[in-house]
Amino acid sequence: DPKTGAACRTLDELLWSFVDGKPILNNWPSKKAIPTVTPTAETMAKALRKLGFSFVGATICYSLMQSCGLVIDHPKGTPEHRAAAA
Repeated sequence: DPKTGAACRTLDELLWSFVDGKPILNNWPSKKAIPTVTPTAETMAKALRKLGFSFVGATICYSLMQSCGLVIDHPKGTPEHRAAAA
């Protein structure tokens, strides 16, 4: 766990620990406002490299977070954002 230093038993548990176990719903005004890297993704990349993973940078980690639903980056006002906020 990145906050407590406690060992996680599974990769799933480790990844979700970076978002406190629930998806982060961002409120970006447009696609152009969506970042490619966040401080959380940088922390995740460092933790994974420390565990022996290779080829894990912050951009790759943020992409993983988006594709696995750890962060929801659909621009505000889109049907996808409204559905996630419901």
